[in-house]
Amino acid sequence: MGHLQPRTAVPSSKEDSPPNLDADVIVLGAGISGLATAAELVKQGNKVIVLEARDRTGGRIDSRAIGPQDDKAVRVDMGASFVHGKYDNPIYDLTQELGITVHYTSPEGEIRILDADGQMGEDLANRLGFNVSHTFFDASRSFAQDHDPAPTDSLASYVFAKNSPLFDGLDQETERHENDPAASKPPNARWKAKALGRSFSGWTGADLEDVALRWWGFERDTIGPDGMVTSGRYHEVVDHLAGVVTSDVGQGEIRLQERVNRVRWNSSEDVVTVSTSPVDGGHSQTGSRDYLASNVICTLPLGVLQRQSPVFEPRLPPRKQRAIRSLGYGLLSKIAIRYDKAWWKESDKTSRQVDISYWLLVHI
Repeated sequence: MGHLQPRTAVPSSKEDSPPNLDADVIVLGAGISGLATAAELVKQGNKVIVLEARDRTGGRIDSRAIGPQDDKAVRVDMGASFVHGKYDNPIYDLTQELGITVHYTSPEGEIRILDADGQMGEDLANRLGFNVSHTFFDASRSFAQDHDPAPTDSLASYVFAKNSPLFDGLDQETERHENDPAASKPPNARWKAKALGRSFSGWTGADLEDVALRWWGFERDTIGPDGMVTSGRYHEVVDHLAGVVTSDVGQGEIRLQERVNRVRWNSSEDVVTVSTSPVDGGHSQTGSRDYLASNVICTLPLGVLQRQSPVFEPRLPPRKQRAIRSLGYGLLSKIAIRYDKAWWKESDKTSRQVDISYWLLVHI
C-alpha cells in the first residue's frame, strides 16, 4: 500500500493568489425575492451585497403617499397589495410579526357590487361574488391540473363555457340581449356574471383569451385564502427585510442606482465578477465598477431579463434562455382615487356611471 509524498511548498506570486472578494454572495435585484434571499444569507453569516438599478428597494411592492403632504396624506400600494395564501407563507408570517392587518373577504360574506342601476341586490351580489371567486381560484385550477387541456385552450374557454361554474345558480334563460340588439330585456344575471368575470383580467394582467388554461394554478405553492394588505403598509415588509440585510455593518449592504451590465464567471479561480454602471433618472451614466464574489444569485424580473438583461459569461444554458424568451407576463395598471368618504359603503343608489366590469372599490 503506497503513501502520498509531501508536496514541496511553492511560494505563490501575487497573480496566483486568490482575489480579494467584495462579498461572499452578490444578489442581483432588491425586490422582495432579492431582499428575502439576502436577509437569510446575512443571518447565516455571509457577507452580502445587493445591487439594484432603481432608487428604491421593493421592486413590485411600491407604497406611495397620495394627497396633501401633511398628516392627511394616505399611503396606497401602487404595486403588490395581496398576500397569496395564508398558511406556510413567510410573507403572511411577516405581516403578523409586524402587526400589519391583512384583510380577507370571505366568499360566504357580504359582497357589494355596484352596476349601472346602483347597488345590486344582496342575494345576486353574493352569488356572483362566490361564483367568480370559485371559478377562477378553485374550479379552473383543479380542472387545469386534473385534466390535460390543449396548449391552445385559454382560461376564457373554461370560464365562459356554457356549463361553467361561473353561472351556477343563476337564471338560465337565453341571453337575448347578446344575439338580438333590438331586445328590450335588460342584461340578465348570466351577462352580469360574464362582465364581472371579464374584470378579472386585472388579476391575470392579460386578456383571459391570452392566458393558458394548461398552466393555470401551477404557480401556487401556498395554501389558504388570498388577503389584501390595507392602508399602504406593504412597504413595512420591504423595510424590515432591508433592515435585516443592513443591520450588521460590513456584513450586508444594499447599493441602489447601480445597473448590472455583465456577470462573468472565472472558472479557474471560481470567482464571479459583476460589472455595474451608475443610474440617474432611469438612465445609465458613464463609468463602471466591478464587484468580486464567490457566488451570484439573480432575482431580476422576467421583463428585465427579456429586454435589458446583463451579459452572462459564459452564456446561460439553452433551456434557461428558451424559458426566458417564451414565458409571458401580464400588465396591471392601478389608478388611485381619493374620496372624502367611502360613499359606496353608505348609499344604496349611487352614480349610474359605475360599471361592474371595471371597478373594485376598497375602503382603505
